[in-house]
Order: sequence, then C-alpha cells, then structure tokens
Amino acid sequence: MPQDLEENMMRQKKLKTVLSAVTLTLTSTVVVLFLSGCVTAGNREYRAGERDYNAGNYMSAAENAVSALQINDEHEEALSLLRRALPRATEQIESQISQLEGATEGFPYERIAPLYQQLLKLHGDVAALRVGISTEDYDGRLQEARQAAAEGRYQAGQAALAAGGFENARVALGHFNAVSNWAGEYKDTAALIAQAADASMARLYVYVNDAQGALADSLARNLMAEDRLAQVTELIPPGTLGAGPGRDASAVLAAAAGRGVDLLLFVEVGQVSTEQQGLQETAKQLIGGGQGFEVTANYAVGTSGRWQIYDVARRTVRQEDSFQVRLGESLRFQYLPGSGDTDSVFFEDVRYRDVAYVELPNFSLISDTRAMTRSVDFVNANSNRPDVLATLSFTELSERLEGITLFKDVYVLTANEGRYIAVSMQSPPVYARVHEFVEKSNAIIASISANVEQNMADRVSQAQSAVPSRVEETVRRAVLAPLLQ
Repeated sequence: MPQDLEENMMRQKKLKTVLSAVTLTLTSTVVVLFLSGCVTAGNREYRAGERDYNAGNYMSAAENAVSALQINDEHEEALSLLRRALPRATEQIESQISQLEGATEGFPYERIAPLYQQLLKLHGDVAALRVGISTEDYDGRLQEARQAAAEGRYQAGQAALAAGGFENARVALGHFNAVSNWAGEYKDTAALIAQAADASMARLYVYVNDAQGALADSLARNLMAEDRLAQVTELIPPGTLGAGPGRDASAVLAAAAGRGVDLLLFVEVGQVSTEQQGLQETAKQLIGGGQGFEVTANYAVGTSGRWQIYDVARRTVRQEDSFQVRLGESLRFQYLPGSGDTDSVFFEDVRYRDVAYVELPNFSLISDTRAMTRSVDFVNANSNRPDVLATLSFTELSERLEGITLFKDVYVLTANEGRYIAVSMQSPPVYARVHEFVEKSNAIIASISANVEQNMADRVSQAQSAVPSRVEETVRRAVLAPLLQ
C-alpha cells in the first residue's frame, strides 16, 4: 500500500473518532440539561426561602416557598418549607400588629393596615395552591384597620381645625386629605376639607414705607401672581388699613390687629444714594513698559432695607432678612500717548517728517507685537462707526475694550534701539497710512469720551428710576418661600 494512501486512511479514522466523541458529549450534555431543567424547576426560589427561614425572616421564606410551588407544584421540599414558614410568618406579623395596637402616638393603624394586607395576600396565595395547608381570611380585619386609620386622621383633623388659625387649618387639611388613603367618602370629610381649605387661606397685608405706596401695590400684585401663593393666601389690598406712609412696624401691626389680618409683610426701604465719577486718568505702564494712562468712569445708584413677616395675632416676627440693591456701570480703557517729543523719520512717500513717538523700553517682539496687533485691528474695525461707541453702555464699552490699547498721537514706536511703525507697512504710501491710523484712534477716544460726558446724567437718572422695581423684584424673590410655609 502506498505510504500516502495509508496516511490518508489514518487521518480519516482519527477524524471519525473525534466526531464520535463530540457527538456523545453533546448528546450527554443535552440529556443532562433536560433532566436538570425538570428537577430544578422552582429550586432557586426554594433555596432562597430556606435561607430566609434560617435567618428568621419567615414572611419572605413563606413567599419564596409559594413562588417555588407556583412554578413546580410537585416540589416536595418547597411544600415542607411552606408548612413550617406560614405559621411562623403569621405569628411574626400578628405580633407586630399587637405591639402597634398599643401605641399612643402617631397613627398606628396606618402601619397596621399594610401588615394585614401582607397576611391577606400570603394566605390567599397559599389557599390558591390547594396543597392542603390551612389558611385564614384577613379581609375583615384589614377593612377594620383601614377604617381605624381613617378615623385617626379624621379626629386629628377635627382637633387641628378646632384650634383655630390658618396654620392649624392647613394641618387639618392635610389630615382630612389623608383620610381618602384609607376610606372613600368617610363621614363628612368632604365638607370638612372645604371648611379647612377656606380657613387655611392666610390673609396677607403688604406695607412698604415708600411715600407714594406704589411699591406696596406692585409687590402685592406680583406676589399674588404666583399660583402657589394664591392658592393659600388671600390679599388684603394695600392701603385699606389706613396706615399712612412712613409708619414703623408697630404702628402697622396695630392697624392690622382686629382686622382679620393673619400675616403682615413689612418692608422698610432706605434712602436712595447716588455716586458718580466722570472720566479720570491714572498713569499706568502699558504694553512694552510704555508709560500710558488707564481711563475710568463709573456711576452707582442703590439702596438697602429690611423685610419682616409678622404673625399679626401673636405680634411676632416669623422671618426676616436684609436686602441691598445696587445699579450702575463702570467704564475702563487704556491708551498710549505720544511722548511729547518729536523725531525726524524717513518715510517712503514724504521723505523725512517730524513725528511724535513713544519709547517702549521693555518691548518684547513676540508677546507685545501680538497685543499691539489686536489693538490695531480693533481701531481699524471700529473706525468707520465711532458714533456707535458713543451710544454703547459703559459695560458694553468695557467688554469691547478689554485687552485693547488705543494709540493717541503716536506715529512711531521706538523700542530696543529700533523703530517700529505703528501700523502695517505692506504698501505705500507709508506716512499716509500711519497718519490715517492715528486719526482713527483719536476719533475712537473722542467718541468714548463723548459717551461719558453726554450720557452719564441720563444713565444715572434711568438707574434711579429703576431702583423701586429692582427692590420689588428682590423682596418678592426673598419672601415667596417664607410666605408659603
């Protein structure tokens, strides 16, 4: 027999052996899995139940045993577990119920009813298995517990409502609403809910010590626009108590007493102060160490005060806090002026020309050139609309001028014993381009200065007019949560 044929037959024989082994293994595995599935149905639940039983958690043990039998009604071990666990679980829960029935605080039947619900379900599930285990019907006792829970809330609501006052009425309303968790249409609860809801409305009076009283009207109106507050608060219109302007809290409390007012919001606002500073220059080192100026201007209008929420019946402060309102703006920019000296510089288009210059003793060609480029770009970008800069707010101006250095009358920058023209020299005529840039920068500085000089008074006046509304907004945000408590 040729050697190649013999080797081929040997390989085929080995392959058949391997295939037979694999087939036998797969067949065995399928059989094992099939038998395992039949034997272990419900076994996981049973084992969990045994662990619970050994840990003393009999209710969970009984529930797991029931689950195992629902899966496999022939699971003898699970049935044995259920016979042991059910009486102990019942005894365990009934013991808890007995302890709660002796409680004198809180609402014990609100905890008893769920326990009876557990027993009702467990015994019902066991009865449905029809495995010959004796069970009890807990439905009657559950309904009695629910009625007792409803009665507990009902009596607590009546007591709170009888105590009087909007705060007690709100407590009563909570109790009466809780009755429905345990019993529907219980006694006259629906009528008591309506009565408590009406009594829980706190009658609020708002007083602000401003001369015209307009701030009190605005604050009261915007407070009542809040749905949450409107649901629990009734507004007594400002001015109806006869308390004139400028009264202190004790006088307003006296006016509110006996008039059905529950809460008094008393707001005391101080005098409005105004501060303003026109353009002011301060010497400052700018890019490259050059001596320049920082220019500032600002105004501020503000006031401060205090709010208090009074319980009128008790003449006590429920909550209070101070507040501060400040409106204003600040302007800040910087410029690099010429040194005051002139120097003769050669330009391609006009030959030599005497020009103002500034010396930068610490000029860094990399970092300072970048800063200079940003400033030059800003001047070129805004040169066609200097009037726009004259109308922007101080805040907007400061944002645009952040990191920018304007050049006032500067034609040549001298640094490190060299000279740098302040603008690009990409194309002639060079002097004309430099001169145009200087004029643009001067025009921008003039527009900013005009903005301050012409608009300062108007902006201060606008801020003064806005102070009352800002006070109203600040106080409203602060008192809303306390009024809802």
